[in-house]
Amino acid sequence: MNTADFTTNIHDVTAMVAMDGTGRIGNNGTIPWYYPEDLKRFKQVTQGGAVIMGRKTFESIPVPKSGGRKLPGRHVIVITRDATKTWDPMPDNVVTSVEDALGEAKTLGLKPWVIGGAEIYNYCAEHRLIDVWDLTSVETQQHDLHPKEDVYLGLAARLSMTSGLRQPGHSFGPGAHLDNWQVWTPKKVVTVLLSLVERFGEDAPQVSELEERAIRGMAPGAFARALFDVLKKVGK
Repeated sequence: MNTADFTTNIHDVTAMVAMDGTGRIGNNGTIPWYYPEDLKRFKQVTQGGAVIMGRKTFESIPVPKSGGRKLPGRHVIVITRDATKTWDPMPDNVVTSVEDALGEAKTLGLKPWVIGGAEIYNYCAEHRLIDVWDLTSVETQQHDLHPKEDVYLGLAARLSMTSGLRQPGHSFGPGAHLDNWQVWTPKKVVTVLLSLVERFGEDAPQVSELEERAIRGMAPGAFARALFDVLKKVGK
């Protein structure tokens, strides 16, 4: 038995975002910092999956110097109000709604990664479409971009993060100016708890212990530790 049996699902909608301490995620179609190790990880973890983004985000991604399509090795789905929109090179799919994008990924059996921009993140949060936030906190770097063009993560997206259960994610190593967190939204937590109930039954000690803690109104951080402790135990 493995913890991943309860926590891993290819259909989990994971929103991947890098954000500085002010909540800023971009500036006029660019990223206002440069951390090669973060870009390398983004490429590694999204390989073979479906990357879902809005039009502005797609247009901000440079074409590889060697030519060819953007984000090779991934199925690129762009959300835009204009379904007739064309680019060179074209993405794999052009859709007019987040739901259509997620449906496309599911039909193809691909892991969905939502990668922006701010409007897409906020829409997904408002409609409870996100299972996991893959959040990288970055150290703010000085830049020459105009502050009035800064783009910030919306309120609904931030609330979705703060109401979830957070655990340390990828380690960038000592001296890095980056911290990665995996944040389970309430939707994901419920899915995991139901998986435990299905596997062990409602009266199992692992399940009843968590139910009791939830009823007591345990703080999110403490409940997260309790949940992860149970998952570790059943994974042995």
